[in-house]
Amino acid sequence: MADLRLTHLTYASATKPLATVDFDPSLTVVYGASDTGKSFVAESIEYMLGGSKLDLSEAEGYSQILLGLELDGGIPLTLLRVPESNTIHVHRADLRELVTRPSDFDVTATHTARSKNSLSQFLLGSLGWNDLRIRANDAGGTRELRLSDLVHLSVVPENRMVDKRSPVLHSSSASGKAAAASVMRLLLTGEGNAEATPGMNAGQRRVNKGQVSLLDRIILDLQTKLRTSENIQELRDRHRRLQVTIDGYSRAVETISQQHLNSVAERMSITEELAEIEGRLTEVGDLMSRFALLEKLSAYLPMCRGAYG
Repeated sequence: MADLRLTHLTYASATKPLATVDFDPSLTVVYGASDTGKSFVAESIEYMLGGSKLDLSEAEGYSQILLGLELDGGIPLTLLRVPESNTIHVHRADLRELVTRPSDFDVTATHTARSKNSLSQFLLGSLGWNDLRIRANDAGGTRELRLSDLVHLSVVPENRMVDKRSPVLHSSSASGKAAAASVMRLLLTGEGNAEATPGMNAGQRRVNKGQVSLLDRIILDLQTKLRTSENIQELRDRHRRLQVTIDGYSRAVETISQQHLNSVAERMSITEELAEIEGRLTEVGDLMSRFALLEKLSAYLPMCRGAYG
């Protein structure tokens, strides 16, 4: 398994003396009385490894934060971050004082799904873990490993030590427990989780269980309704009688349907005859109007002859 080790945390400034914490090659425990900066050291490491927030009131006046790392094979690396900046300047050297030289390259502190040049991708790539996946939920779904997953298990502040919840867990949710267990497995064995098609989660399983219970009740209700004291022969006799009754109703329905069709045909024929009669009546009305007009003209002609001699 590849190795990544913290070597030092340094606050540097041109106007203030260096403030440095050196880390042991295996395990470092920072202890002391209250308000001596123990939690600030842990928070500073998390901030240098991609965290987004840090209360800098305890480091007022410092312009650079340096985090020394040692990659597999003893290769030194220094991360430089200006307070309240999202850019991390990477130096391929062990630097422990105010840095004035240009960085070898820069990365972004924040890791997102669309990140292409983040600290998380760079360090995981250095470990050979950039393609590893861990469980995202208890249904078998997976997601990519993030640097924050490792930082959470590597840097444990005091408040998480005294919490009733295990310091391994990000949260008490089922998905948080699944991810934490998967990361622990990775650290112990070096093996990630193969990408799998997610099954049902806990909520979906509860819904499915409720649906199954409902179907069971429906089946029991139907079985109760279908219970009978009749034997097979009696059931067959009843079926025969029902079939005879159904056939009788079918014949009656067929007769009524035929009668209805006949009535419709007769109605259509009567409608056609009525339309023809109405057409003739219209013609007769026109003829009567013309005869009435001729009658008026025949009465008017003698009067015209008398007037003109």
